[in-house]
Amino acid sequence: MIFVYSLYKIGDPKEVGEVILKSFVASSKSSLLSPTLINAEKSEDTLNGQQLLYYKLEFSVKAPSFMRHNVSVYVAYNGKLLSMSAQTPEALWPKVKDEFFKMADSFRVI
Repeated sequence: MIFVYSLYKIGDPKEVGEVILKSFVASSKSSLLSPTLINAEKSEDTLNGQQLLYYKLEFSVKAPSFMRHNVSVYVAYNGKLLSMSAQTPEALWPKVKDEFFKMADSFRVI
């Protein structure tokens, strides 16, 4: 089976973020994980005449033994879903957040 990904067909950044958190983050490993979408943004770029949508998600994941902060970027290109993700313990978030957003903003299909 071949999946052809198109982010705009799923929805806006917030809708896609909720789908990703419910489908992948919350369902992976344990029902004890509690993800919360903090922010969702869209940016656009063009590659070889094809318009690309990048969805940047900021979210936290809470579990009984930890809390972490995540920044992820998703883009659909040539029928594939590509992503970049970074995560850190919540206690370290203030120290690394600028670097995480810099990485996320630099993520591009080339």
